[in-house]
Amino acid sequence: YDDLRLGFVVFRYDGARIQRSGTQILYRAVAIIAVALIANILLLIFILRRVLKPVRQLGAASEAFARGDFRRRIESELSGDEVGRAAKSFNDMADALELHMRFSNAALVERIHHGGTENVAEHQLSVVFGDAVGYTQWAGQHSPDQIFQMLSRYYTCMGRITVRSFQGIIDKFMGDGVMMHYGMMRDPKRHSAVERAYVRNALRATIYSQFGLKLLSYAVTELEEKLPLVYRFGLASGKCMMGPVGAQQIMLDYSIIGNVVNLASRLEGKSPAGGVLIDRFTHVDAGEGFVDVVDGGLQRVKGVATPIQ
Repeated sequence: YDDLRLGFVVFRYDGARIQRSGTQILYRAVAIIAVALIANILLLIFILRRVLKPVRQLGAASEAFARGDFRRRIESELSGDEVGRAAKSFNDMADALELHMRFSNAALVERIHHGGTENVAEHQLSVVFGDAVGYTQWAGQHSPDQIFQMLSRYYTCMGRITVRSFQGIIDKFMGDGVMMHYGMMRDPKRHSAVERAYVRNALRATIYSQFGLKLLSYAVTELEEKLPLVYRFGLASGKCMMGPVGAQQIMLDYSIIGNVVNLASRLEGKSPAGGVLIDRFTHVDAGEGFVDVVDGGLQRVKGVATPIQ
């Protein structure tokens, strides 16, 4: 029966079903690919965020350093790769720099950084000296730790008023004494009446400091029942030479020198306890009627040839 033909069987395919099946397969393939791509992207973002987080923090901390904020650190967990080692080196550098800045004159550094000069130059300034009256006797009744703590409180009071409120610069602390000057933080391009602003700031800061110190002394006496410190101030205005002073490559102090500095120091020595003694030029430069004064007349000052009013 090999050649016997009994009939035909015809197979017909449903084109619509085939098309629907193909479309479903296509949609499923696209969905699977899309999910896989999204998953890969999310995984990549997660990995990049984890890897690049120290890099972003490093960039942000560097920008903060450029603005003068030396407290920024890279806080994320640091790996042992190149980025982690760079971030750790940055933190170590930041710690060392912050320690250095704690013992540096931040206001003066900022002034030099924003248009000042680190070379020797002449400046018109108001110079203030402050000193505690009867410090030697006071110190003999306190331990070294108590002395340091008390001086720190008085210096903090003066420092905040000087630097934060009246654009002054603390040149140095000398035992129980302090030297400050005003005029470096002003815009050198502005003249005329604005020139008086630094003299007025010096007067305001000195008088406000005296009031602040008296309030602090009252609290020390009445609330803590301790012996307070009493300060006196001398203020003189004029031209000073400013620049790096000290041993080259050993230790430099960016400071001011000149007759005005010496005069301010002498005026402080002649000032009454709790008072402020100024020279005639400060009174004139501040403007008529700016501050009430008692005229002490012409007085001999050690180291100055002519009497000073």
